[in-house]
Amino acid sequence: MMSVTKSRFGLLDDGRVVDLYTFKNENGFSYTLSTYGAALVSISCPNKNNEIDDVAFGFDNLQEYAENAAFFGVTVGRVANRIAGGKFTLDGKEYQLARNNGENHLHGGPTGFHHRLWSGSYDESSNSVTLTYVSADGEEGYPGQLKVAVVFSLSTDNAITIRYKAEATHPTIVNLTNHSYFNLSGHVGRLDSSSGPITGHLIQLNAERYTPVNDQLIPTGEMLSVEGTPWDLRSLVSIGKRIKETDTRGFDHNFCLGSDIPSQATTGSLKECGSVTDPKSGRKLEIHTTQPGVQFYTSNFLCGKIAGKGGYRYQKYGGFCLETQNYPDAINQPAFPTCVLLPGSQYDHVTTYKFSW
Repeated sequence: MMSVTKSRFGLLDDGRVVDLYTFKNENGFSYTLSTYGAALVSISCPNKNNEIDDVAFGFDNLQEYAENAAFFGVTVGRVANRIAGGKFTLDGKEYQLARNNGENHLHGGPTGFHHRLWSGSYDESSNSVTLTYVSADGEEGYPGQLKVAVVFSLSTDNAITIRYKAEATHPTIVNLTNHSYFNLSGHVGRLDSSSGPITGHLIQLNAERYTPVNDQLIPTGEMLSVEGTPWDLRSLVSIGKRIKETDTRGFDHNFCLGSDIPSQATTGSLKECGSVTDPKSGRKLEIHTTQPGVQFYTSNFLCGKIAGKGGYRYQKYGGFCLETQNYPDAINQPAFPTCVLLPGSQYDHVTTYKFSW
């Protein structure tokens, strides 16, 4: 039996109420969504022994979400990932955004969508929740007002579907995604003793190219073949094995999905992005998306300083992210699919995260 229940998460400092929506199906699978940051707060999934664990990073209370910039589970925007120098030119005008990642702009800025209160509404006929937010003209330096709606649902076969929609009053740039960190071995209750890092997880991505980056993690503009490189994840392989072969701090790279280089980030049919499997728990995560790229990130910058659920301190390689997206810094890279949204057009993308065990 599918159900969606609403509860109170807490109050912001200005007195506004933050709600939680919890989705459950008859398989023992559930997830909880917060109207603050449009965040996936928890994802509870059985393992091969029918033991249920939370497989997503996050915090136990609202205050920690409001104070922390770790992006655990949140919806990020207006533009996910990095923009070089925090600058871009649109229609002949240069815009300067916040530089909140060294010299660069990251995930919509310090007060991006992840630190905004969204309005929630439940649709009983579809068992879905729509979160909406209106980003004012000039917010975080972006031009034009942007109306955003993100629709969350859950299927009987344990697929979380997220549909992103947006409309603009003026030409602007948009690239929305969810920033969940996963550890399929489990989180609260077993993470300290048995889950460990995600280096033992097995990954497979349907990407024949990737976008290499400079020392600031800004794309060089190239789209290189993965053939014969550590970035070849087309066949199931250990995440830890590939991290060692990259001779870097870990993965924080965009992969170009499919065999063709898209000319624009248009909505099409859902395509299989790839999967991650944890042999220990028996859990598997499969991702489908209409987006042209996915950012594979292995928690390289976590170092035990952030205490999350249950007081657990998140470590390097403790979780992985698969952020479906347009290519990073697309506004400054002529060869990349466009991230420009014009008035009268609609930004419309879908991603599904399907779990099995």
